[in-house]
Amino acid sequence: MFASCTRALDSGNTCKSPAVRGTSLCFNHTPHENIKRRQHHEYEPFELPPLHSKSAVLVAISEVLYRLSMRGIKRSEADTLLHGLSLVARLMTELDQEVGACGMDHTQYAAQDQQGEPTCGIHDVYIC
Repeated sequence: MFASCTRALDSGNTCKSPAVRGTSLCFNHTPHENIKRRQHHEYEPFELPPLHSKSAVLVAISEVLYRLSMRGIKRSEADTLLHGLSLVARLMTELDQEVGACGMDHTQYAAQDQQGEPTCGIHDVYIC
C-alpha cells in the first residue's frame, strides 16, 4: 500500500496521488527544494594506455576497476570499457593462435602497415 497526497484541491477534495517517499504530498504539491536529490558528481577524464599487448590490457582493466572503486567513473561507463577490453583481449588471443597455427617463421616475412606497425606480409596479421 502507498501513502496518498493529503493536499486539499480547489474543489475541496483531497488529491490522493501517490505521495513522495518520506512526505505526505505528491510530487506536484511538494516544494521542490525540499526533495532530496542525488548530488551531481563530477567525473575526471582519464586515458587508458595504448593496447599493444596483453599486459597493457591488464593494466587498463586494473585502471578501470580502480576508477570504479573510487567512484571516479560511472558503472555504465566501466561496463562499456571492460566489455571493450574483453573484446581486445579475445582478439589478441585469437591472433596469437592464428599466427602460431600457420607454423611459419614470420620474422623473415615481416613488413610494415601504413602506421608503421609490423605485420606478416603473407597472412596480414600483426606479429608479436
